[in-house]
Amino acid sequence: MDVNEFPSSTAAAIPSWMLSTFVSAAQELDATCSRDQLVELAQSLILEWNDPNRCFHTCSYLRGAIARIDEFSPASHNPAALHLALWFYGVGLHYPLATSDASAVASSQARCCDLISRSLLPIGISQQVCNHLCALVGSAITRHSSPNDLDTAVLVDAILAVLASKPQDYKQLRLALRRERADLSDAEFSHYRREYLHSLLQRPRIFTSPLASMWETQARHNIEGELATLDSQVPLQDLPAREDGSPSLPKPASFQREAPAAVVDERDAPVPVDSSRSASEPTPEMSSLEMVPELLLPTRRDAPRRLSAKEQARASRASEQGASS
Repeated sequence: MDVNEFPSSTAAAIPSWMLSTFVSAAQELDATCSRDQLVELAQSLILEWNDPNRCFHTCSYLRGAIARIDEFSPASHNPAALHLALWFYGVGLHYPLATSDASAVASSQARCCDLISRSLLPIGISQQVCNHLCALVGSAITRHSSPNDLDTAVLVDAILAVLASKPQDYKQLRLALRRERADLSDAEFSHYRREYLHSLLQRPRIFTSPLASMWETQARHNIEGELATLDSQVPLQDLPAREDGSPSLPKPASFQREAPAAVVDERDAPVPVDSSRSASEPTPEMSSLEMVPELLLPTRRDAPRRLSAKEQARASRASEQGASS
């Protein structure tokens, strides 16, 4: 499957069930605007997902993550919030591969939270809900969650699910990621990837939500294989050292577009960005490998779940056709 299967300028190419997912989630969170306005907002976000600089973090990625959240919904408290957080989180991706790049983390979080505030407050979604969405986005960007927080665990695991792909599929995902980060030299990319992958292996558990625990073994196998490939292909070159002795590598360039224009209700305060983490604290791990839907493991058939947005849309059309006949 081509990771750029959705043209960035063709709204008609977006599956209707994806738009229905966004609309349904916003309505569950008490959006007061019309369905047409919600569809228009979703389409503006799609344009961001299909930024021409992206060959990996595209609508294919979004579609796969939506499917995982639908699968994991029995383990979450608020699937609607997870869906909206996912749509907005992708808009703020700056793709920092270095886990120590705190400024890139903060920049991504701030951009997402700003867009959430400007887009959702004017359509009736409350400040409290927007704050919750910002917290979810922060967890998605850092790939850091707690098993005691089911919603963040489900969101992060839905994104990390690609780590448990079949080995041959995982290789294709690695290559797609490398193409997307063509701004980095081989040595720089290898350094950042090693750092991130080692941080994953050091976790007691990569997946923290109940339904994703079955992926742990395969994910670790893939990560170890990728590290072996990096070690054989690109030994870390001698680079100018920082004061602490670590290699001095430039910060990854940011791939970003201007956020879609939105009406700002000045009566509402801006959504705050969490600044509780001190400068001396380590930054949680950053993800540098996401998902393409067809390359994920099969959905569990024995787990109870809600109907996905795609299935709800089909059922609704069938009901309307029956009523008209």
